[in-house]
Amino acid sequence: MHKHRILIGLGWAYPFLIGLWLLLRAVFFDHLWWLALINTVALYLFLPLVIVVPLALWLRAWPLLLAQSLPGLAFVYFFGALFMPVPTVLGGQGHAQLTAMTLNMLWSNEDDAAILAAIQQANPDLIGLQEVTPDTEERLTRQLATAYPYVAADPIRRFHNILLLSRWPITAVSTSFQTPIERALQATVLVNEHAVTVFVAHLTPSNVLMYPSDEFATYTDNCYSERLREAQSLAQAIRSSTNPALLLCDCNFTSTSEAYAALQTVALDSFPGAGWGFGHTAQVAELPFPLLRIDYIWHTAKLVARRATVEPAVGSDHWPLIVELGFGF
Repeated sequence: MHKHRILIGLGWAYPFLIGLWLLLRAVFFDHLWWLALINTVALYLFLPLVIVVPLALWLRAWPLLLAQSLPGLAFVYFFGALFMPVPTVLGGQGHAQLTAMTLNMLWSNEDDAAILAAIQQANPDLIGLQEVTPDTEERLTRQLATAYPYVAADPIRRFHNILLLSRWPITAVSTSFQTPIERALQATVLVNEHAVTVFVAHLTPSNVLMYPSDEFATYTDNCYSERLREAQSLAQAIRSSTNPALLLCDCNFTSTSEAYAALQTVALDSFPGAGWGFGHTAQVAELPFPLLRIDYIWHTAKLVARRATVEPAVGSDHWPLIVELGFGF
């Protein structure tokens, strides 16, 4: 009986802690560094449900079971759309379609064969790549020149950069944003005579474990502040575009982060409506599967996401995201 009381006490503490997190998130969002970290991995706050709900059923503790409604409803609010049946999209039929791909290649990845195989299998019209080294850029653009004759890149030569490959003509390229972003470009692509504004971006990463413990809080706070600023800058650029717009992005945030909410004000995350499952794209440490969804293809309302899939790894710690879209006007 004593063990049962302890288990029931822990079970009651769980919805209280979830309620406290929801309150703090509503008030501070990502403006406290430790809360920003919790928000990033918020999906895993709901793992105790797998234990507490069966426990309450086993003990026939019905009030405790009812108390799990709060974390249960919170899970549905944040992640329920990922598990809805993918609807058959009727809008945009008869109009040009395009397929887009985004992939952080990993700067140290030299498995060109795997990358080329993934591109050939997906057969996308647009490819947004991140962490492209100058040598890799030269090799890939040469190997893909026939299929993707149009290329846009940031002219600043860095250790690694971003790259846009296109089947369709690229008529304009800019890396100038009202609030500067270190790795982002904006291109106008002519898709079957439809002008589409395409953004490729690699936002500030959270390599917080690489820094000394005495700098951890400061560095983490700076990372989240900088990434929010970058997301707001992209949102401003998307809002200013009169064309249908796409953002191919290693955004380095999850869907429970403040930067995600900033982009959500102007664009639609393609995966919840057109994909199924958690859609994780980023591996952590040496695990052979991804644990976080931080790679996105965003689109404005003039485009309709029809199908979204995450494809297997290609030698990178990020998995490719492929989205099929149609024009919705």
